[in-house]
Amino acid sequence: MSERPPPASVVRFTFDATLDPAPPRGWRSDLLPMLRLLGNDQQAEDVMVAAGELIANAVEHGGGVAAFHVEGTPERVCVEVYDRLLSFAGSGRVDPSRGRGLSMVTALGAEWGWAPSDGGKRVWATFGQAVSHAA
Repeated sequence: MSERPPPASVVRFTFDATLDPAPPRGWRSDLLPMLRLLGNDQQAEDVMVAAGELIANAVEHGGGVAAFHVEGTPERVCVEVYDRLLSFAGSGRVDPSRGRGLSMVTALGAEWGWAPSDGGKRVWATFGQAVSHAA
């Protein structure tokens, strides 16, 4: 017996990119239309800002981006950025004009966290309905 396809009103997508060591310029223009299909333009913009911050952290503090994965439904979007360092630590330098990326992710998303992954770590954030996303 085969599974029934979801109703036409259900929007679901998966977006994957290998970003080595930094994202290609087109990831934003490829991802934003998918997020807008979910019907919430404000959430789409929030996800884009948070994803940019997670990618920037991976490039600056995580040894580069190994992969970038986004999965979404109208109720929930999950962003995952995989980098190349096992630890979760910044540079240790305090700069008052910087260092607000994860605060922005916290403010925009439902929850975020990180877990070790093969050869590095996975940093994730969810938007919409909060769901435990532990490793």
